[in-house]
Amino acid sequence: MPVESAMSVTVCSALKAALLLTGNAASAESAVLQAISSLDPQKLTAESLLHSTIELATRGDANCDRSDLGVGWPGLPVELRNVLAMKTTLRQCFVLRVLLGLPEERCAWLLQLSRDEVGAKACVAGNEKTKQSCIHEWD
Repeated sequence: MPVESAMSVTVCSALKAALLLTGNAASAESAVLQAISSLDPQKLTAESLLHSTIELATRGDANCDRSDLGVGWPGLPVELRNVLAMKTTLRQCFVLRVLLGLPEERCAWLLQLSRDEVGAKACVAGNEKTKQSCIHEWD
């Protein structure tokens, strides 16, 4: 895969993660742009961009404008749009633990929660996600 194409995939992945963490397209874009500008271009990797984006996205305003959820993201699968509808803390725990697979300790540090809170909230979010999936199957 050409370098430009690989970097494009990397930026798209970081942007999706930021969108799911912030719940807001403008905040997600800002987190990715800040992450890119904060990293040394010679040492920029997919992992460093994702980690920097995650840190910036989780530091953002938890009370974001929720009016753009899913707007401008027609390619986002319905399952991920359902994740956007979750309450902020549940969504962030679910995204970090389940979708991104980060360790509980790292999630707790990023979200300023205890490990137990992260695990419990990710579990509640998973149950909420399962209920939403079942409802959509019957639509």
